[in-house]
Amino acid sequence: MEVNAYLFLIISSATPMIESRYAFPVAVSLGLNPFLSLFLSLLSNFSSAAASFLLLKRFWFLLPRRVIESCERRKRVIERYGYAGLFAFILVPIPFTGAYTSSVIAFLLNLDTRKYLITLFFSLLSLLLLELLALYSALSIIK
Repeated sequence: MEVNAYLFLIISSATPMIESRYAFPVAVSLGLNPFLSLFLSLLSNFSSAAASFLLLKRFWFLLPRRVIESCERRKRVIERYGYAGLFAFILVPIPFTGAYTSSVIAFLLNLDTRKYLITLFFSLLSLLLLELLALYSALSIIK
């Protein structure tokens, strides 16, 4: 049972629209080890978003036009605030903000790959640590 739950966590963390921001709290609420869940969720979400960014450099022409238009509207924040804006963009839990959308925006802005991947990793780590803190705070209030 537990192996299946961790496998579900890995797959759902790598899925666009779910990502680690929703998969991680569900895993912890199901009683999985929070630190192992954090590690697996971070690794899964980071590696899949990084792979999508690197694949975009090669296969950008396959992106649907509406995806590009949607990301074009969201890229103003990142153009204005740079990598700090990208960090905040990934961190904020609003629909269509997250690792995958940021990879498209980073591609469209032609951001440095190394700097983007570092920003992506630390923003996902910060997101998960904030969620862990919120979960433990909520549990301590309930008890």
